[in-house]
Amino acid sequence: MMGKFFISKKEYEKLQVACSQKDLRIAALEGLLADQKRDSVSCEARILRRGIRSLQRQLDRIEVRQDGV
Repeated sequence: MMGKFFISKKEYEKLQVACSQKDLRIAALEGLLADQKRDSVSCEARILRRGIRSLQRQLDRIEVRQDGV
């Protein structure tokens, strides 16, 4: 069990500032991570959409060929 220890008010304020700066850095890193995930998700979505459009064009060609036969 840890006992209580005392620090000066000035040291306490420095610790508060350091903690808040670290909290801001953590929040920024979390934001970057979320952006990276969103970017990778949107990249995957673009690839899937491109594939779907390609398949749709192929289906359209098949339907046209069937109609013309």
